[in-house]
Amino acid sequence: MKELLATEYSFAVVCLSETWLDNSIDNVTVQLNDYSDPFLLDRNRHGGGVLSYIKNNIFCFCGYDFEANDVEILWLKLRGGQPLLY
Repeated sequence: MKELLATEYSFAVVCLSETWLDNSIDNVTVQLNDYSDPFLLDRNRHGGGVLSYIKNNIFCFCGYDFEANDVEILWLKLRGGQPLLY
């Protein structure tokens, strides 16, 4: 995936589900060039998990106050200088 994002596309936001990541995987392992540190919602059981990459030039923060224990949901608020959708 790193090679695909680095060479062919320049997505502002990349969201993945079913990552199967847990706390045994260091964030540095899944870091991408030109993107901020990934926002992760790990699972501690088989399957699940979500991850979002946001380009460095986009201001972003996570809305942790919207999280719930019984659902996998990652709330992000983005603000950039240009429209994100064309």
